[in-house]
Amino acid sequence: MMRKLIALIALVSAPAALAASQPKAVSITALPDVVTYGAPTTLTGNVTPAESVNVIVAATPCLNPPSRVKEAAPVSVKSNKSDGAWTTLVTPQVRTSYQATAKDASSETVMVQVRPRVTLAKVARHMFRTRIAAAKSFAGKTAYFQKRNPVGWITVKRVQLRFVSSSTDTVVSGKTFHSGVFAHKTVRLLLPQRVVGNCYLTGISNMIHS
Repeated sequence: MMRKLIALIALVSAPAALAASQPKAVSITALPDVVTYGAPTTLTGNVTPAESVNVIVAATPCLNPPSRVKEAAPVSVKSNKSDGAWTTLVTPQVRTSYQATAKDASSETVMVQVRPRVTLAKVARHMFRTRIAAAKSFAGKTAYFQKRNPVGWITVKRVQLRFVSSSTDTVVSGKTFHSGVFAHKTVRLLLPQRVVGNCYLTGISNMIHS
């Protein structure tokens, strides 16, 4: 009789113990949630209740991404047993949504926006050079060389970009150009939203003095 009672208790408690080990929730955040092309962001979250489990992070890129955007394999990371926290670094090539899964629990999605990497340098008197790195070419597109005045930014020259170089996953566009903007003005290069397309945010260069 005692053996039957013990067996019955074991059968009843086993599903309860199994249920207790299942995460009820998993969270995810991205910091920063806007990055420049080539820069990483940190994804963090927590498993509730706290335990050590494999957290799978899946990535979904923007609609119709450039052909150089690689399909990202899911990332597996272990959560801490003490507080359920987990963290991982990712480097999105384009705007990407991330979702974490821990056993049967799934997080909400978090989106990380990406800006093209735009640089601007003065190479000689009235001569400037820009380079733009992204997963797509901007050759033939128009960027805007701007100066800052007391009320905002004013376009002083339209710059038609050219192909510079490429690698497996990156294309560099750019141009060396002349501008008659007066010396000692604060200038920048702008790549507007209609130029960068749906997978990127507006590209803005560093500011320099003319």
